[in-house]
Amino acid sequence: MAFRDKLTEVAKNVAEKTSTVAKNVADKGAEKLEIRALNSKIRAEQDNIAILKIKLAEYYWAKYADGGELYEEAADLCKGIKESEDNIAAFQAEIKAKKEVAVTSEETAASAQGALCSHCGSINPENAKFCNNCGTQFENQPANADCICGTAIVPKSKFCNECGQRVRG
Repeated sequence: MAFRDKLTEVAKNVAEKTSTVAKNVADKGAEKLEIRALNSKIRAEQDNIAILKIKLAEYYWAKYADGGELYEEAADLCKGIKESEDNIAAFQAEIKAKKEVAVTSEETAASAQGALCSHCGSINPENAKFCNNCGTQFENQPANADCICGTAIVPKSKFCNECGQRVRG
């Protein structure tokens, strides 16, 4: 009976961690879509600026060629350019804020689940010395030169958590 209870507990823990990882992946996906949309808006504003600058140049050239004054319409085109530049700055600030929130939430999630790799973002066991995805050594952990360290390898790991050696297979 104790074995069955332990097995049930392990299954619940695995289900909880899987659920958390799935939620984190979904959140990251939604965040990336939002950032792509903002980058698309930035490109659209940059295209608009280019078009307005062409129109401004054409306007000035035509006025210059005809010997006319260059005030009101030119000012309106300049205002349009300035408005697009302001929109770009706002979109860039929004992207920066989203990335800062993402980093903070990843660090919080990782601290509850284990060590977060600063290089690739993978969550590793709490006592890991090296990332099991990219092999980056965690700070304040001495390197182990012995490739045959005896540590159990986490399934689907590319690197050993204990010694950082690439897992073959």
